[in-house]
Amino acid sequence: MSGWVRTMTAAALLCGCVGGHRSTADEPAAGIAGRWKLVVLSYGPDEFAVATLASPVAGKLDGTLDSSQQQLGQMQLVEAAYVDEVIRLSLEAGRLGVLRFMGKLVADGDDAGRILGTIEIGGNMHPARLERTEETTLAPLGRGEFLREVFSVLQEESEPADKVAKLSELIEKAKAPYAEQAYAAILTLAPAAGLTDDEVQKRVDQWTSMAARYGDGYLFEVRLKAAQALAGAERLARLAVSQAQEAVKLLPKDASAEKQARAWQMVAAAGNAAGLADLVSQAEGILAKLEAQLDAEYLAKVPPFKPEKFAGRKRSENNRVVVMELFTGTQCPPCVAADVAFDALLKTYQADTLVALQYHLHIPGPDPLTNPDSEARSAYYQVGGTPSTYFNGLEAAGGGGGMANAQAKYEQYRSIIDPALEDKAQASIDLKVKRDGSKLTISAKVRRNTNGKQGDDADSSLRLRLVLTEETVRYVGGNGIRFHHHVVRAFPGGVEGQPIKGNRASAEVTVDLNDVRKSLQEYLDQAGQQNPFPKALPPIELDDLAVVALVQDDADHSILHAVSVPVPKE
Repeated sequence: MSGWVRTMTAAALLCGCVGGHRSTADEPAAGIAGRWKLVVLSYGPDEFAVATLASPVAGKLDGTLDSSQQQLGQMQLVEAAYVDEVIRLSLEAGRLGVLRFMGKLVADGDDAGRILGTIEIGGNMHPARLERTEETTLAPLGRGEFLREVFSVLQEESEPADKVAKLSELIEKAKAPYAEQAYAAILTLAPAAGLTDDEVQKRVDQWTSMAARYGDGYLFEVRLKAAQALAGAERLARLAVSQAQEAVKLLPKDASAEKQARAWQMVAAAGNAAGLADLVSQAEGILAKLEAQLDAEYLAKVPPFKPEKFAGRKRSENNRVVVMELFTGTQCPPCVAADVAFDALLKTYQADTLVALQYHLHIPGPDPLTNPDSEARSAYYQVGGTPSTYFNGLEAAGGGGGMANAQAKYEQYRSIIDPALEDKAQASIDLKVKRDGSKLTISAKVRRNTNGKQGDDADSSLRLRLVLTEETVRYVGGNGIRFHHHVVRAFPGGVEGQPIKGNRASAEVTVDLNDVRKSLQEYLDQAGQQNPFPKALPPIELDDLAVVALVQDDADHSILHAVSVPVPKE
């Protein structure tokens, strides 16, 4: 099984939207009052909860939660409403946060008596339904059987046309919205499989017709997915444009800037693939305004708590700087809490108390802020996944979560940093950075304190390492973090650093930022060929930099001391 298959299957299982059992208790429509089973249809019919609703009165619904999916944690029904024939339910679901369902009662057809709509989980929209039931028991969550069947077909060593035929059989068998993975795969394979434009259009119509039954919210998502699948083929790019433009038309008047931006990003991408320069220019103009609005909204609400300023050390002679190293990824949902807490720490501490370094890795998907030195540093620590955190070279406070968990992570990090600041530095570092155009001259002098680690000078395991960081990089990855701080760009002089022999050591390294930029771009070009990036890469600006010097013992990875200085502007 390929890494892509493993990642998608793991993601399906993680969100709890996989497989399941279909109720046989459907009855003809008889109003809203009664017992209903909530079924989420992302990767199969997954039973989430059973609730009993009363007849709506003046837009309000009285309801009780009869049972909920134990695999998802304890749930509570916190809101129910019926306005303009739309039923809205909100369920508090522990680690999943608040689940918001909205749908309409279907009067005729195969789904008569059901309430079809969408459910929002973690900011993502999924098709879902309410169906009448007499039971309160729920089937265990499935294992994404349909998704695995799709991936199994895609991994076969067979002709594209044969794959399309098998995927079509799966779609006909499922007759459900979770067949979207098969639809998207068919559209991607269409040119190689020899499908005509009319045949492709027929597939798109089938897919969007099915999606429309679940409301405009889900139809919007499907049109964007169809556009993305089609935009990769020049012959189908104009069809991709039409799907993206139809998605724009589905935007409600009160659509969030984030949702508008997603639609216009797809218009721009499809327009670019189709060679429609005027359309691309229009879309990019709209996007620029939306992105500025989103940046402002993000900065106003992130972090979602007020970080406290560090009150200072208890004793003036305690001067050790704490080094925090965070391994993260822009496609990593549980990295959100760690990233936001990391940013909050930068508002709490100054550089003479905390040196914070952020390394990006291609986990779980490609990350344009990754570089060979970050990967080498990850190998040095044998990082097992993201987010991972190290304090003065020692792993601690691992794991993350969503935005709601950011404050807890911040407090956890502080519980490690504050006590460590009451230690004395085991080395002193004199660090200077001079700039001449694009060239930096970095000089560092180290002196080990007599109370520091001693040993055979010829076999010392101490190393002096230099780190080049970019203070702020703007890039919106899959997890929604818009700004990344203290991003490690390179280790001048090499990741292995320079040995420290005796009580003193010095190093001087010259770095040309043009060479750093070129090296980073070449790495990303190669990485993108192996695993394409999900969106346009951010510019490699390198215009807001700092250099960190740290003394580390490779015997146990402990960091004795560190300093950070800003790189002079040109």
